[in-house]
Amino acid sequence: MTLRSHVAKRIIDDLSGLNSTSSVVHHGNKSSGKKLKVAKRLIADDSSQSSISSAGRHLKKKSSKKLKVSMAERYQRHVTGAAQSPILEEDMVSVIPDPVDYNSLVNTISKELLKYSGRQKLEYILQSKYIDGDYDKFVALYVDVAQKLPVTFIDFRKFHKRLFISYGVIDAFLYLMNKQFHASYMSFGYCDWFTAYMEPTDADPEKLKKVLDRVIDENDDAVFIPIFVSPNHWILAVVYFHDFLIHVYDSLDGKNIHVVSILQQRIAQVYGSRHMWKVVDHYHDSGVQRQNDNCSCAFFTCWYAYQLATSAPISPWADNWDTRTDDIRHNVMSSILNRSISM
Repeated sequence: MTLRSHVAKRIIDDLSGLNSTSSVVHHGNKSSGKKLKVAKRLIADDSSQSSISSAGRHLKKKSSKKLKVSMAERYQRHVTGAAQSPILEEDMVSVIPDPVDYNSLVNTISKELLKYSGRQKLEYILQSKYIDGDYDKFVALYVDVAQKLPVTFIDFRKFHKRLFISYGVIDAFLYLMNKQFHASYMSFGYCDWFTAYMEPTDADPEKLKKVLDRVIDENDDAVFIPIFVSPNHWILAVVYFHDFLIHVYDSLDGKNIHVVSILQQRIAQVYGSRHMWKVVDHYHDSGVQRQNDNCSCAFFTCWYAYQLATSAPISPWADNWDTRTDDIRHNVMSSILNRSISM
């Protein structure tokens, strides 16, 4: 350890134990006074700025309650819009080995992806250091210009490890579906529609209507709604307005009685004609393809939406289930990276 590093370490130790530099004077400790003088000389020395900066950040992290917010909580605030400020560097340092600027990381990935096309972009991400776990809470890309729909590196890591996929992938894919089919009298909703605005017992129909109206056009014939079923499953509901019909597609062939009941009630509260809305849950429907693993429900939710929107079949495959499932998974993630549906 160099002399400067040794001094910087002692400064950090002292600053961690004292509330301010004035405390050093009042304590009358000669040793501390000497350290303070050394610190002042280091501050005046340009070459030691990084050491002092580290000391300052160390003290700030220990003394400021605001910076004790966990990375996960800060990320959640960012995604939901609860906080307008970007993720701070202090938070990032505790998550990844080397300090990386939040915005520059997104820009760097975007530039790197320009070198590739199609599935090559996905392969680049899957072979990069970004899916080793250290970058889980960081945004890999925004699928929308307004940067309201982030896809994080944890989504790519879970894809690679064949783990349960979060709402970010589904929201991103259905956003792209909205862009592609906006003139086809169809709308595609988001994962929080049911969880936040329908499922709660005190759900407000007026608030729900405002949320739906942001996406659904008055001339739309149908709206596709992804639904989270506890503890870790995704299904798709399709509401057909003119027929007063709600179709539910579950890749694990669940009955989902509670979810279906809530959905039927909320749709009726917003659009009226409560006793006219009928539900087709496709439970034990042999004409619907299901997943044969425990990790692809999010991708099947996206696949159902695409197939139904394009009037393509969702009937059972004759063979090659694993290959076809892998194609769906890769096509969904590649569509997101290319910001264009390609199934």
